[in-house]
Parts: sequence; C-alpha cells; structure tokens
Amino acid sequence: TAAPERPLARLAADFHAVLDDDRVVVEGVFDAAARRRLAAVLPALAACCTELAATPIGVTVQHDDLHDGNVLVCASSLRLFDWGDASITHPLLSLGTLLEHCARRAGVSPDHASIVRVQDAYLEPWTSLASRAALREAAALARRAATLTRALTWHRILTLDDAVVARYPTTLAEFAAKVSAAFAGENRLH
Repeated sequence: TAAPERPLARLAADFHAVLDDDRVVVEGVFDAAARRRLAAVLPALAACCTELAATPIGVTVQHDDLHDGNVLVCASSLRLFDWGDASITHPLLSLGTLLEHCARRAGVSPDHASIVRVQDAYLEPWTSLASRAALREAAALARRAATLTRALTWHRILTLDDAVVARYPTTLAEFAAKVSAAFAGENRLH
C-alpha cells in the first residue's frame, strides 16, 4: 500500500479527527476529558506546522520509525527497512523517533552534545538550502511536530480492527501524551 500523505498544513486537522474518533475512547485513559485537553493545543500544533512548512525543504517520504533497529549493514552499504510507519510529509519529521531513540540508547538527554551531532549529520544534506542555524530551528519544530505523525500512525494501526484498540488500550494515550508534552509550554493541559 502507498504511504499516507501527511502534509504539514493538515496535521492539526488530522489530529483533531483522532480526538473526535469514539472508537479509540478508553475511559480513564483516553477519555473525553483527555481529548478536550488535547484539543486545546491544536492552535499551537497548527502554528508549529505552519512555521516548519515555511522552510525551503520540500515534501518527500519520511520513515517515521528511523532508528538503529531498522538499519541493516550489508557488506559496505546500509539499508533502511520497516517502512510501515512512513508517510509523505516533511523529511525532518524523521528526527523525532531517531533522536529520541539515540538519546534513550545512549542514556543521555535529548539535548546532549552527542545527540546534537546526530541531528547535525541528518541535517547536512540540506545545508545548501538553509543555514545551519535555520536548519536547527527547523529541526526543533520538526521534533515537536513528529509527535503528531506518530500519534496519527498509531491511530491508523489501532483502528484497523476493533479488537486492536481493546488489546492495546493505552497506546494512543501514550502517543497523545507525547503530543501534549511537546506543546505543554504553549498551552497548559492540566
């Protein structure tokens, strides 16, 4: 199947649709109150996506689950696999999972110098389009916006079959909490 299209201009609206989806309601976990609190950050989400969309980097496929467990070393080359979470959107959104995973694996904070080096290496191909400072700002926006694509991906997975939500009742709440945390400074949720 084709990768879903997730244009930045539509991410907030797509997330709003998740919040309105009664199939994923789990009382005490992902209930009406939690969904109302998340709806309050939708303007901040949209503003972040609008700012990221203004960068000179075009839309392409982004992996959305990029980490060392999804990389094969084949002789002298590397191959990425497990493209099941991929979408057509801004390529810097792949930084969300990548940098979170790297920090967790290394046991360091996400702003540690070693993680910044990984981020800078990822940004290198776009240095002909924007300054390093502008790319770092875009990366900060992308790391926040990436919480949306992860939540949207898990919503898609959980709603493939009614039994899936019942089997993984807290999964969407966990990804929604990451959205909340990414935008908590702009809008208090509790």
